[in-house]
Amino acid sequence: SDAGSDVLMVMAGTAGYSESPWRMQPHTVGDPYRLPNTLGIKANDLLLFAEKGRDCMVQQTNSSFTGGPTQDLDLAGTYYSTTGSNVALTDFGNTNNTFVIPLGNAVTNPPQFQLIGVGNNATLFSYDLLRTDGGDTAMPIADSVFALRALYGVDSDADGKQDTFVDPGVSPYTQAELFSGTPDARKYLRSIVSVRIALVLRSPLVEKETVSPATLTLFSSLPSALQRSVALTGDDRKRRFRTVEFTVPLRNLMLAPTS
Repeated sequence: SDAGSDVLMVMAGTAGYSESPWRMQPHTVGDPYRLPNTLGIKANDLLLFAEKGRDCMVQQTNSSFTGGPTQDLDLAGTYYSTTGSNVALTDFGNTNNTFVIPLGNAVTNPPQFQLIGVGNNATLFSYDLLRTDGGDTAMPIADSVFALRALYGVDSDADGKQDTFVDPGVSPYTQAELFSGTPDARKYLRSIVSVRIALVLRSPLVEKETVSPATLTLFSSLPSALQRSVALTGDDRKRRFRTVEFTVPLRNLMLAPTS
């Protein structure tokens, strides 16, 4: 972010009706695609087309679609597309390994896919990657947030329990490595079981004298290699600061791919 904070990517589905994916009927290449059934799918629902070995695509059902015994998906709308940057809609459905995953509804219950970070004027911003409100700008969500830092909580020995924290900027947990789609990337993504977040909050009141230290230390209970320092300028030190730390467990790890 412009202010140098870490940036959180937050994803959450809001489907509610079916929490597991449908397997697409094989060899139904082209629109309409076919599922065993379409029970629970409604008009304007957002669906993720996923298949091992290729990029995913977000698709949308027609505004008049009603799911039920019918097997055909009727796709249309803002999020419907036949081509993407690295994949086309016709790439899906050739095998028995294409899955359709419900995400939410584009009109009544959109899923979350957001970036969150600190921007100018000590303001916490969010950016909607799906642009569900039609906008394309970062939105302020809280003021007086001076800094944000994060660490990954990791299960390093695959026993189902967190046993250490790691720096997201250090290999093999960098963004580029985790997003590479390799077997190692899947292994390390699956090992992340929580995110530890630290916020530095700033008082809006400017004091007449210096009231804060030159440096604030985050994650002070962890080894020194994982601690983060936030420097305060002369003007900053005339405000009062408070640090807040919390750990967010990650859900749905049982659905993460193992290979």
